[in-house]
Amino acid sequence: MAIMLKQVLPIENLQDYKVHFAKWNQENQPLDVFTKDRQEWQGWQEYRTGRDEFNRPLIFSLASFYHEQGTWLFGGIYEVLNRFEDRYEVHLTDIGEGFIGRLKLRSPYNSRPVRVNMEGQYESF
Repeated sequence: MAIMLKQVLPIENLQDYKVHFAKWNQENQPLDVFTKDRQEWQGWQEYRTGRDEFNRPLIFSLASFYHEQGTWLFGGIYEVLNRFEDRYEVHLTDIGEGFIGRLKLRSPYNSRPVRVNMEGQYESF
């Protein structure tokens, strides 16, 4: 029997969250970045494309656990403090802090967009 995320980390307002499915960026694996340097990992949450994709107050950060297909490592929940033209300013919250780097989630998500609305994902984790 699977344990669902909503059983261990209940989230009331899904509309406050974007999920960041961090994937290989043609240079680095996000899991390697996460384990090597947490400041660099935070930088992955601060990266901004031309569009405002982190357009909600919170980021539910996941790193591809590339050793196991369809598996993601929880990398924390970040609050978006400021939105600049070229980057975001974020702060790691204490929400779910005991699970950071310890909680592996299963999701078959493999679409191209890596910043998606939480309400489309939460029930399946």
